[in-house]
Amino acid sequence: MSIFYFISKIKNNSKKLLFIVESFAIISLYVLFSPFIAFTFYFCFLHSPRHYHNSISILQRKLDFDKISQINKNILFLTIATIFMFLVFFSFIITQYPFNQTIYITSIVGLASLTFPHIIVETINNKIEFSK
Repeated sequence: MSIFYFISKIKNNSKKLLFIVESFAIISLYVLFSPFIAFTFYFCFLHSPRHYHNSISILQRKLDFDKISQINKNILFLTIATIFMFLVFFSFIITQYPFNQTIYITSIVGLASLTFPHIIVETINNKIEFSK
C-alpha cells in the first residue's frame, strides 16, 4: 500500500517511473534471494550509486569543477582498489571454503568496503556544509 501511496504523491513522471522500477527491483530481489543476498544487491547496485549521484549533485552546487573532478578520481581509485581487494580476497577464500560460504563471506567484506566510500562522501559534504 505504501508503494501506491508514494506513487500517487510523485508529480514528475520520470521520477515516478524510476520509483516504480526501483520498487519492483527491490521486491523481486527479496522474492528471489535470501534477505542477506537481496540486501547486498540492493546496497551495491541501487543504494550506493543513487547515494553517490545525489551527493555529487549536492557537491556540484558548492564546489568548483576541479575539486569535484579530484573527488571523482579519488572515489574511482577507491572503487577500483575495493574491486581488486574483493577479487584477491575471493580467490583466497574460495580455496578454503565451499562456493556458497565464500559468497557470504566476501559479501560481508564487500558491504563493509562500500560503506567506506559512503563515509568519505558524507564527511566531505559535512565539512563543506559546516565550513560555510
